[in-house]
Amino acid sequence: MGNLSYTRSLYNTFEIGRKVYVKMNGLTIGLSNGVVSIGKGDSNQVKQIQASEFRNIIKRGTEVATLTPKIANIQDLTGKDENTLIQLNNMQVNRFDLASTYAGESIDEFDGFRFLESCDNKVSILMQTSTFADFKSLPIPQGKGTIQGIFGRDFRDAFNVLMINSTSDINFDGQQRCDPLELNCGLAATYGTTNLFYENFETQTNNRLITGNGWTNHIEAGTEGWEAFSSVSTNASLGTRSARVQTASSGDVSNMAWLITPALDLTGKNGVTLRFKTSNSLADSSFMEVLYSLNWDGTQANIKTATWGVLSAAYIVKDSDSFVPWFNSGNVDLTCATGTIHIAFKYTGSGQESFDGVYELDEVSIDYTP
Repeated sequence: MGNLSYTRSLYNTFEIGRKVYVKMNGLTIGLSNGVVSIGKGDSNQVKQIQASEFRNIIKRGTEVATLTPKIANIQDLTGKDENTLIQLNNMQVNRFDLASTYAGESIDEFDGFRFLESCDNKVSILMQTSTFADFKSLPIPQGKGTIQGIFGRDFRDAFNVLMINSTSDINFDGQQRCDPLELNCGLAATYGTTNLFYENFETQTNNRLITGNGWTNHIEAGTEGWEAFSSVSTNASLGTRSARVQTASSGDVSNMAWLITPALDLTGKNGVTLRFKTSNSLADSSFMEVLYSLNWDGTQANIKTATWGVLSAAYIVKDSDSFVPWFNSGNVDLTCATGTIHIAFKYTGSGQESFDGVYELDEVSIDYTP
């Protein structure tokens, strides 16, 4: 019943669980933006049923059933599950969306999209909330737990979504979140006198994946990785080359790209600090993280199984920052880490509108004092 002109009282007449009958004479079934719909027209085009017509087409039954969601894992959902009630367990809203409302931000035009992630395997799906929802301006729940909603596709049939009906569909009951561990030694007043690792990407080739200098350039999802490019900014000279992830033209449902430093031995080194610069162009809800691992073995196959934490003191350009300048990370203190460390710059987004941002990275420097 996707193509009905609803009135404000419709949810009282056809409440959740109410059995309905559809008079199909003169109607057709087809796809509307990837969703199976009933409407007028022919099999090639499903047209809208007008408000003056639906009462003669949709008949209210007497039965009101209790709906039981299908308990599933995100990765197991298929097209056969579309338009059905799904329950996902051990879920949380991605930490980058925790400061948001459901759909009350300035970037939310018709719907608000927030990243939901599984605490079991970090697989994600977008939670979709209408900007007409009466709870659109409420804050996002902070904990983890279960969520249920209708599994479907967004309006443009570009990516999978979970559509919630009310805040009672979410039971994030205060359990401890499963965010990565933080390494927060704070910011150092100065940086060291000896360089341990440096990269300004000047020797890279434009529009080619970053290689050499010990980098691991890993594409976990999608087709886009960290590439070299030249740009003009207020903090850089004409033609300065940097690293960039740009997923706008990829068409991918999901993009995750890692750029990881070589192994860096911190043993016996004092005052170790990390510095870098970031810039972006319309982050569009995509995000970049600076992660670290003390147990990754250096092989791409084991990136997902290694333990990765967040360098929370590092400043990364925000969507609200100006789109031209470069922003300094600050002198990120690494002295509370020991042993061998890898540092990763990870991008998460997609090739779909509203999640196809651009992040840029330059002048990565790790220094210490002998």
